[in-house]
Amino acid sequence: MFIGWRFSIILISALFVLDALLNAHSGRASQSDLHQALKQEIAKRYYGAKVELTAPVRWMKNAEPAEINKIIEITEGGRADLRFRVIDKDEKVFEGTTAFSAAIPAWIANRRIQPGEKLSRELFSLQEVNVASGMGREYRGVILSPGNFKATEMNMTESRQTILEGQFLASTAIQKSPAIRRGDSVTIRIESGGLQLSTNGIAQEAAYLNGQVRVLTNKSKRELTGSLRVNGLVEVRL
Repeated sequence: MFIGWRFSIILISALFVLDALLNAHSGRASQSDLHQALKQEIAKRYYGAKVELTAPVRWMKNAEPAEINKIIEITEGGRADLRFRVIDKDEKVFEGTTAFSAAIPAWIANRRIQPGEKLSRELFSLQEVNVASGMGREYRGVILSPGNFKATEMNMTESRQTILEGQFLASTAIQKSPAIRRGDSVTIRIESGGLQLSTNGIAQEAAYLNGQVRVLTNKSKRELTGSLRVNGLVEVRL
């Protein structure tokens, strides 16, 4: 009888331990599922970013759901903090907070770049920038990365302003390099009726292919406006 009594106590204790272990495992799985769900929802707002939670989930009023059914609301703060609401299987609402980061690869200047300087791949390195807080968040809509500005495109652009060493490249800081600049020599082809006349001149402004440009003829010093073609040819129709 004594042996049976001891065996019963051991069995009951083992059942309690097993139940505790199963509950703990379920809690870990639930937390893991919540973290993954939160990251997926945040990623929808930060397309192409690598999202990570950077703080533990804290439940308001220490009320933690035993089982989470779905996330019903997410609200961002200005410092990468996050407030969210979930419901459990009984439709009861729980509220929690956490923090996150959202990193994207960005072009970072290797040295100071002057206004008007042509860009090249050698001027930049790729680094991750957190666009969930700080300057990254403020300029996340204009930060250039391989996804929206390929390395091959750099050779066709130039800086519009000074870009400091260590600064990320922004779309507002660059412009397409003009085909010709003010003071460049051009060939002017003048067409009037069925007649054509060619002469040389000087560009009075920067211009792009197939765009309008003002030119000054060398001999008569007459200013004309025409369309810029390849090889510095300006077509003028009178």
